[in-house]
Amino acid sequence: MRKPFKAFCLGVLAALSSVQAAEKPRHQQINYGPFVSATVESAWPRGNISYKGLAIRLTKDGKDIGGILYDTDLVRMASAWTGGFLNMTKDVMRARNHRSILPYAEPIAATGQTPTWSQPGTVEYSDPRERPFGPMPRDWVKYLGLYTFEDKSIVSYTNGQARILELPQAEVIDGQTIITRTLNISNMNQALSSVLTERSGTTSELVSGTNIAILKATPESSDNTDINVTTDRTPSNGNWLKMGFAIGGDYGNKKKGVTVSFDPKNSKVRKPITKENSTIPLLQDGNGAQHDKDRQRAFFFESDGGTLYFDLETQKELRSIQTYSWHRDVHAAQDYEVFGTTSEKRPEATDSSWQKIAKVNTTNLDAGGIHAASINRGNGVLGTYRYLMFKVKNVNGQPTWFTEIDVQATSDRPKFKRMNPDTVIAMALVKPDQQVKLANGGSKIELKVNKSKATQKLKVAMWSGPQAELAKFIKAVDKLNAAEDLTKYTKGGPANWPKTITTQGSVSKSKKAYVVDTITLPEKNPYGSWFRLGGFDFFKDPTKAAISNWNGDVWTVSGVDADLDELRWKRVATGLFHPLGLVVSDESIYVLGRDQITKLVDLNGDGETDFYESFNNDVEVTWNFHEFTFDLQQDDAGNFYFSKGAPVRNGGRGFDYIAKHHGTVVKVSPDGKTSKVIATGLRAPNGISVRGDGQVTTGDNEGSWMPRCRLNLVKENGFYGVMNTSHRKTLPKTYDAPICWLPKSVDNSGGGQAWVNSNKWGPFKDELLHLSYGTCSLYKAMYEHVDGTPQGGVVRMPVNFASGIMRARFNKGDGQLYTCGLRGWQTSAAVDSTFARVRYTGAPLTIPTKLNVLKDGIEITFTEALDKEEAEDTEAYSISQWNYKYSEAYGSSEYSVKNPSSQGKDAVKITSAKLSEDGKKVKLTIPGIKPVMQMRIKVDLLDADDEEVIYEIFNTINKVPTK
Repeated sequence: MRKPFKAFCLGVLAALSSVQAAEKPRHQQINYGPFVSATVESAWPRGNISYKGLAIRLTKDGKDIGGILYDTDLVRMASAWTGGFLNMTKDVMRARNHRSILPYAEPIAATGQTPTWSQPGTVEYSDPRERPFGPMPRDWVKYLGLYTFEDKSIVSYTNGQARILELPQAEVIDGQTIITRTLNISNMNQALSSVLTERSGTTSELVSGTNIAILKATPESSDNTDINVTTDRTPSNGNWLKMGFAIGGDYGNKKKGVTVSFDPKNSKVRKPITKENSTIPLLQDGNGAQHDKDRQRAFFFESDGGTLYFDLETQKELRSIQTYSWHRDVHAAQDYEVFGTTSEKRPEATDSSWQKIAKVNTTNLDAGGIHAASINRGNGVLGTYRYLMFKVKNVNGQPTWFTEIDVQATSDRPKFKRMNPDTVIAMALVKPDQQVKLANGGSKIELKVNKSKATQKLKVAMWSGPQAELAKFIKAVDKLNAAEDLTKYTKGGPANWPKTITTQGSVSKSKKAYVVDTITLPEKNPYGSWFRLGGFDFFKDPTKAAISNWNGDVWTVSGVDADLDELRWKRVATGLFHPLGLVVSDESIYVLGRDQITKLVDLNGDGETDFYESFNNDVEVTWNFHEFTFDLQQDDAGNFYFSKGAPVRNGGRGFDYIAKHHGTVVKVSPDGKTSKVIATGLRAPNGISVRGDGQVTTGDNEGSWMPRCRLNLVKENGFYGVMNTSHRKTLPKTYDAPICWLPKSVDNSGGGQAWVNSNKWGPFKDELLHLSYGTCSLYKAMYEHVDGTPQGGVVRMPVNFASGIMRARFNKGDGQLYTCGLRGWQTSAAVDSTFARVRYTGAPLTIPTKLNVLKDGIEITFTEALDKEEAEDTEAYSISQWNYKYSEAYGSSEYSVKNPSSQGKDAVKITSAKLSEDGKKVKLTIPGIKPVMQMRIKVDLLDADDEEVIYEIFNTINKVPTK
């Protein structure tokens, strides 16, 4: 039994080990394991994106010979292919142009982005979801998880009351590669049907005398060669995705009632077109940043009809053209024809080389709102063009507006090729009984399974190739083994990653109050694992921890003791989707990925994961790369919490389509069965903290609607600034106030937070810490409530880190702070990752620890007594303040408080400084103190032992108390 698995491991290691593949890019050296979770796009049917894709590696004698992709939201087999595994030319963790990764080759079978399992009492295979994101209703189909056993991956799911185990495999018989799906269906109290494959432009038929059905290309077909023109208007039904916007990926916020991101009246690149033969430039946004090379846009308006040209710079194969028109309450309708030419020099409008692509008219959508048109073709290619020409008409004497034009090139995305007329797609039942059969209809092949008290075991073989070789496939099917019992693979198998790696940590010898010890990562390992840590937690044994890597694997490390002499590392799981959060609860590891919270289950006690349980997969995921799920925390009641980023467009400005969980904090019940959004309006909240009583904090990053990074004390149903992710029918007029705003020099990209939970870490019990991923810094946070509104600031702790820190936990054993992080996007990090212990030595440290705003000034509390003479010298302090502009723009300049229309900072006058009797509190009297978004307080003092006390406090005043 072990020989095939041994060959699999040796083959994968030989191909991907860091020793033998040093010349390859780092991400291609990783042994990702038997499966990869990612957003994956297949070449057909059109728009076949699996937002929660589960790509399973199919091997033979240790070599990749194919792959199969499941969509765990719809619980469908999305595509299957031969010839290799996934296209790893780009780092799967960084994606490609903020979009999905691709299968290796043209599928041999695929299904569309709709349910493929029937549900009695519904329109067959109809999608009951409001949006094409998130899981299906649990009483229809539900993804339960994935078992691994040697080189096998067994998918577990339900259909109604029926429980299904499915094993995909690849076999080579007589030179043909055949992919099989073995299914065990139990508790089946109703008949079931499922779409096995479909493709437009084909017809299906049953092969006489066999258990085989085929799809053949129709003579006139090319996967729907007609060009589609679809239009819609918001506010209306707002269902932009049905217009094909999801295909191109990066199409802005099409949420009902929210305008697209640029207004022609405000965009700096706006060019009013008033005469014929004007040229539309390549878009640069308001700050001059270039958009990606395969997508061009223009923002302009056309006042009185005419001819507009779009310069593509080079010949490009186009997938789609989308136009938008927005004009509040006045006029949005468009009436135009679009043409294309391959000429290298733009010809005159009357030249015969111009080929008409489509005609668009949205006058039937009425005035006002946002009008949109999508021009695309069923096979995904409009044509190859060098220039586009728009011939525009006035509409009822009114000017035609173009707020935005998006042109999407094919780039390296799947090309929707016409099915070769000589090719067939074949499905076969392998040694079936009378309870199952294949059915054909239109352009799909279905599986039919009768109601049965006994567990049904069936096997489907899939193949595609020249019709002349169909007879060879029919013979090969007879050589396949019948369906086997899959339950034997659900009890745990041999260890996949048996080797333990040992490293030695580094303990600081510094005598300062706080020092940083290094837990050395096993950078050299036989699996090529690239350590970029996204989360960690400790077991009941406080010297043992579990950590997750951005590239999808989870490790445990033992020996995290005082001296760190022998750190023992073991790989325990692989294939997870951007696991940026981890919790150990009741000795079980829960990992937050982009797709779900996964519970890692060790079925046989060998220390490795045998079952990747889908603990909760409620979260909605789209094609956008930036919508990470961040952190995983738990309160004392056992509830889980995480935050989810907004779908920021490539380049950082504006947003893609807004789904349910974008820009939110989510709470999941202890059993994983329910979840709810508890806060909205976030952009990129990389990290949270949860106090035992359920008090949540987040950071957030500068960008659209976010003038600077901010630190939030979250309240139930709070709104934290980003209008696009407010998830409210009526947009808020303002945001819930943060604890404080943070200048770029302090934090240009926030991490998580942590509550100090004991006296073992110095004088900060029950207080809050904030981590900066961008500046690799740790901050002591200070906050108070004035009339129910939080406010406060941060001061930097005197420690340094080699990488961006974004997760922190206190160890219940030694009471010290542990942090981890990575270098993956904008940061000052020097190394890819770090795992560190911030240890309190017991030495004294005089640092600001509390900040309170008074009606006539500010009171600062220090951890130790100060020198009275220095503390009461107003020259020892310096205060400046400024505001930011809250708007849809990316970030903000600094604005004077005294002169709000002018950029700059204001000096703040301090009239007196008074030290308390215990020497720990200083009151700074500030005449006319008022609310301000950003204040910087510099202190240059001495403590009672004549040691320097030099710090900067960055704080926000939301309210000044009246008493």
